[in-house]
Amino acid sequence: KPPTSLSLSLSLSLSRAMVAGTEDQSCEEIRTLLKALNNRRTSSKEKLRRLKAFRTYLEPDKSNSTPLFYDDDIRELFLDDADEDETASGLLRICSERSRQNRHQLTKVALDTLQLIHFL
Repeated sequence: KPPTSLSLSLSLSLSRAMVAGTEDQSCEEIRTLLKALNNRRTSSKEKLRRLKAFRTYLEPDKSNSTPLFYDDDIRELFLDDADEDETASGLLRICSERSRQNRHQLTKVALDTLQLIHFL
């Protein structure tokens, strides 16, 4: 599957310039982020750290280039329709996940996840 520009209608900062890392590294960054966000045993502090690390990975380097992603990577990032784990969820579901302590509130990482989506 050849790397392509993002086919989403959103104006994503990911589609700028040249490749800063390999597509495989981008895929691994997405999986690491989603694994941390979907693990109930991961603390909120660790989830926030992973969100910040992912955003740092997305920001342009000194040559003003950003990482390149496959179309499938973007789908996985937002929806995470992984077949092997039915409880996995992408950014869109994580930003609307209810808190376990108070069912009328969102989780602590919901706002930061929304901010990441806005950044993208």
